[in-house]
Amino acid sequence: MKKTALITGVLLVFVLMLSGCRTTTVYNIDNSNYLSDKKLTTSKVERAIIKGSMKRGWVTKKIKTGLIEAKNNVRGKHLVIVNINYNSKGYKISYKDSRNMKYDAGSNTIHKNYNKWVSNLENDINYELFQLGAK
Repeated sequence: MKKTALITGVLLVFVLMLSGCRTTTVYNIDNSNYLSDKKLTTSKVERAIIKGSMKRGWVTKKIKTGLIEAKNNVRGKHLVIVNINYNSKGYKISYKDSRNMKYDAGSNTIHKNYNKWVSNLENDINYELFQLGAK
């Protein structure tokens, strides 16, 4: 009986550890001074954001000058929406909404893949900015 209880307890701890590994703190990106010494216009930064976003399936919508909303519907199962604020000096990517991503506003946590997707978005935007002569 003690052996069964011990095994059950160990399995329960293991399952709890695994379930906790699937979420992490939401990663917001602040590259607001990324272009501090470059001479890029706001419209060029906007085009770089849109072009970089398309590389991995992000769909962009210009809300207004200086703000783009980007959506990524991964495998038709996970939806991620971010706001990208930008100007001639750089940009910021911040969480807006999601579906099926285990987002918890209270603890500011989300499925770990969110951070990977947003980091890839950042890299793709930075590549496009680099192509325009930034950094």
